[in-house]
Amino acid sequence: MTHTSGPSRFLDLSGIDQLPVWAQVTLAARLARRMTLGWRNLTEPQRQPLLQACDRMLAAATTGQCKAEDRAAFTSAFDHATALKADALALMLFYAGDAAFAAMRADETSWGDATAVASTRKALQAACSAAQFGHLQVRIAIAADADQLAFACSEQSLGRLDVMTPHVFGRLMPANALTPAFEEPVNIQDLYR
Repeated sequence: MTHTSGPSRFLDLSGIDQLPVWAQVTLAARLARRMTLGWRNLTEPQRQPLLQACDRMLAAATTGQCKAEDRAAFTSAFDHATALKADALALMLFYAGDAAFAAMRADETSWGDATAVASTRKALQAACSAAQFGHLQVRIAIAADADQLAFACSEQSLGRLDVMTPHVFGRLMPANALTPAFEEPVNIQDLYR
């Protein structure tokens, strides 16, 4: 991933393509986790199947394997988020799961790598469309994780199709919840009266 400076860096997702395929899956899974933790009006029991799908994506990134039950969990999380009317989160989970499944096939087929990259990009775009978090907050989370992943992967000399090592995960900051944006505009002057 090439490093550029300035605010345009947060608006451009093209550098994500340079990360190893499983790092891209990790990036999408961590962002899905952040969104799930921060999504307004979800109870803890409603969050659990979504977080379990994120955990399965991260586990797949360490093993390079995406089992049939993982695929079923991704589909179930998508259906669950759709039923909760969390459309952007549902799309994020769908494409992140698709990226994990495609990444598993990346070393076997010519379409695996390209599909994983395209699905990761769609997952990140779906996250950016979540109105309740604010576009800039999501882009900053993406950029921060992408930088950390690029550094950790280069430190370990990981190639395009290599799985994520414990060292890579040890270098990442916790995937804390995104903060929902204000529902109504706040007049700053009213806060200081």
